[in-house]
Amino acid sequence: ATVTSQSSDTTLCQNTMMRLVVSVDGSDVKYQWTKNNSNIDGATNAIYSVSQVDNSTAGTYAVKITAGCTTGLTSGNMVVTVNPAPQFITNLKDVTAFEGTKAEFIVQTNTAAIDYKWQVKKGVAWVNITNAPNNATYTINTAQKFDEGKYRVIITNNCGIDTSDESTLSVTTSSVPDYSSNADWIVYPNPTQSQIQVCNKTNLTENIKNLEVCNIQGVVIPSTQSTISPD
Repeated sequence: ATVTSQSSDTTLCQNTMMRLVVSVDGSDVKYQWTKNNSNIDGATNAIYSVSQVDNSTAGTYAVKITAGCTTGLTSGNMVVTVNPAPQFITNLKDVTAFEGTKAEFIVQTNTAAIDYKWQVKKGVAWVNITNAPNNATYTINTAQKFDEGKYRVIITNNCGIDTSDESTLSVTTSSVPDYSSNADWIVYPNPTQSQIQVCNKTNLTENIKNLEVCNIQGVVIPSTQSTISPD
């Protein structure tokens, strides 16, 4: 007996069907499919199929064959690769930026082989952003009030498509200190998402070594030690 034909190496998309076939010239042929050199229970026909593949399906397949007096015959290897459909691991979140500063939208996906189409909502329609890069980050370098709105990204690869959550961009103009305040200390921007500046309107006799910054719930935000001198 001889193997006359067999399936080639194949690359499949997740959740599609796999069908491997071997043809043998001989009589009283018996088959035993293997994956990574281990027998597959119940896989004893000329065709081995899986209705919906996933990552666990990937591997190297072969068939051990007996036919009449022929024993020890094995097909060639058939390597199966399974590519995932695109999916978000980290989705979009709402973004707040001060006018003239950077606004950044970031996602994380399950595979690098992806196309990104960033969109902004205009009225009821989603419109492609023409200058948006084809990657997982979209940045507005100097955000303005007219940039406010809803943003999203659509990711695609050869195996599918997925759409992110919507992200609302808010742009605030309170990015300069209010020197008219009667307070000795001025902290700005307030509120902020990243950096702050601290000004003192009085004469200090010594430097301050530690500054505690709290969030809106009053919880102290961990920060590095720094030195603050009179403004």
